Amino acid sequence: MKFSFHYLVLLICSPILSAQITYKAVEASGLGKNSGEAVTNALVEAVGMVNGRSIESRTSLNNIEVSSFTNGKEDYVSSEAFKSAVKSATKGTVSEYEVLSSEQIDGIFHVKVRASVAKLKLSASANRKRIAVFPLRMGSKNFRVGDAVGNKERISRLLSQGISTNLVQSRRFTVLDREYIVEQLAEKANIILGDVKNEEMARLGQELIADMILVGTIEDFGVESKSIRMQLSNRVVTTQTAFVNFGYRLLDVATKQIKFADVMELKLDPSELQAGSGGQGSLESAICRLASEKISVKILESIYPVVIVSARGKYLTLGQGGNNIQKGDKMEIFYYGDPILDPYTKESLGREEIPIGFIEISRVNSKTSTANYIEGDFDIGANFAPKKFLCRSVDTIQKTENDKRIDDARSRFEERRKKRSSLLD
Repeated sequence: MKFSFHYLVLLICSPILSAQITYKAVEASGLGKNSGEAVTNALVEAVGMVNGRSIESRTSLNNIEVSSFTNGKEDYVSSEAFKSAVKSATKGTVSEYEVLSSEQIDGIFHVKVRASVAKLKLSASANRKRIAVFPLRMGSKNFRVGDAVGNKERISRLLSQGISTNLVQSRRFTVLDREYIVEQLAEKANIILGDVKNEEMARLGQELIADMILVGTIEDFGVESKSIRMQLSNRVVTTQTAFVNFGYRLLDVATKQIKFADVMELKLDPSELQAGSGGQGSLESAICRLASEKISVKILESIYPVVIVSARGKYLTLGQGGNNIQKGDKMEIFYYGDPILDPYTKESLGREEIPIGFIEISRVNSKTSTANYIEGDFDIGANFAPKKFLCRSVDTIQKTENDKRIDDARSRFEERRKKRSSLLD
């Protein structure tokens, strides 16, 4: 089995919150043409009350119905041998049970049982809003990376994995996998057929369904080389500029509503592509990494803006860390005002966001980050309250090294021109 680098880092660096198996006592009723069938139907109902009905539990229990008349004894369903058979057939999902009542009415057996059923207690992270990042679609045109054709399959995989990793590290979503489906099915088959602990059967039927899914199409992707001849030195400087055109949507699974949509037209200058100087594959990785970071930030800010969780003077603590925030990033800070309603539909439009200045990130941890209030005179500490201050990233346009050299050359040329003009005067 192959694991991607992003996936391996995620396993090593992310805090692991494992699910635990507990047992829940429930009462259920069942009908059948004999006591064995009635009891097994009641147990299937008990399992369904705790974990949802599954084909595996019904099939496993039905396979032992024939034991109910062993030696012609109808009360065999209450014997330890039958209970042991139930526990074995369900791999411990039903650890024990007790027949509370049993009667025959018009040839049909009616039983009531109390059963102890294994239940998978989900980790706290499973209670977050659930999102699944689906494999991305690709546009029809070829992707040019320098003189080579871009590997569309690899680009799609790197971008979707990068988005998933960033969303996981934000700790705002339960991110569901939709890429390694075959491997997941194989592991489930191992639970059913393999030599595992009895209670592991409770892990079946616990798959989570996404609240939202992220889908998108990469329409364009590439790297262009550009040569510029310097006017003063007559030297030719060649630079590479990358571009990505990616349209994506965040869909509500229940209603099919588009909760968020955007088209990202991203251009990356040579200074941002330094990490990809090792060839085509390295360039593709660098572009996908930068693009996935920007996409993740937009999604997070549209649903869960970064909030200030602590303020001590101009020293602030933000409730988000990980890959989505970098040391040195500048963010605009807003004061949350009154709720705003649409005057026509009366729907909520959110709340007032009153700009009060800018902050600069000074340190980044896995769960939080710290920042300095570098511009503005609002007393955040004196007015601090939970969810009262939020931050949004500032899109800064950085000049390329070539642009800076051109600007310097123009400045020197302008200075010489002014000097010549002053001598002539």
